[in-house]
Amino acid sequence: MIEQRQIAQELDRRVTQRTRELVERDERIRRLVDANIIGVLISELEGQILESNDAFLKMVGYSREDLVSGRIRWADLTPTEWQAVSERAVAQIKATGACEVFEKEYVRKDGSRAPVLVGAAGFGGKSSVAFVVDLTERKRAEQRLRQSEAYLAEAQRLSQTGSWAWNPATGENTYGSEECLRVLGFDPAGPIPRFEEFFKRIHPDDQAASRERFEKAIRDKADFEFEYRIVHPDKGVRNIHVVGHAVLDRSGDLGEFIGTSIDVTERKRAEQELQQLVDFVPQLIVVFDSDGKVIHANRVAREYTGLTLSSRRCGEGASCTQAWVCPE
Repeated sequence: MIEQRQIAQELDRRVTQRTRELVERDERIRRLVDANIIGVLISELEGQILESNDAFLKMVGYSREDLVSGRIRWADLTPTEWQAVSERAVAQIKATGACEVFEKEYVRKDGSRAPVLVGAAGFGGKSSVAFVVDLTERKRAEQRLRQSEAYLAEAQRLSQTGSWAWNPATGENTYGSEECLRVLGFDPAGPIPRFEEFFKRIHPDDQAASRERFEKAIRDKADFEFEYRIVHPDKGVRNIHVVGHAVLDRSGDLGEFIGTSIDVTERKRAEQELQQLVDFVPQLIVVFDSDGKVIHANRVAREYTGLTLSSRRCGEGASCTQAWVCPE
């Protein structure tokens, strides 16, 4: 009798403990459902939604009255093009007890679409419990990003401006926009060339000076800006204006350069044509920059003063102007 009583007490203890664990688990699940962080619904595998939290109802635009009246079926909420995906998930639940997480869309009550991420598991034989994450904001952000990328690509194409990123420590060009590759004569659909492969495209007469500018920027961990020519495989010699920004890490070490490469060939040709036209104007024309350097002097000015553009700076203030305007 004592032994039977001890067995009964042990069984009672275990049942009590198990019951308490089930209650605690149920409370945790209920808190999750009521928290409305994600949508939660219990439904029949054939489509009828039996229970859901407010988050799911808000997601699909239905009220709790609609739910209680039995007017909400996940099968009816699923557009035709997403039916096959849902049917595969149901088949997985029947076969294994759960389905892989998948994306689909629901049709809201107002007819609009709600993109969602769904994970579900079998629940009580012919039912399932599903957890649903609303992807609306993420999809909108992805669409805005795609649109921005499309606008940027078109702007780069129209201006013949490419963007790039270069890690001088490894010699890798870690990024190159399609227009950058196109401008430099590489296949936009192909792999991004390493720095030395790109460098071979620079005109032989410009390679020494260009390498010196690149190496100086690396030594100084500094930004750079200059022009060089490339030999484009399809377009011949092209003028490129490059601007690079040095990106330093928290320790002050050089991490990479990011920048742009612009095809300025047509602009250079237009400038040369303009200068040729200005040369024929029967007046003295001299252009100075803000530092007093002579940017351009037409033929009449050069012949009148006897000066050349090789002297890029001729003094300060009025003395510089007098050197060109009043050579005597």
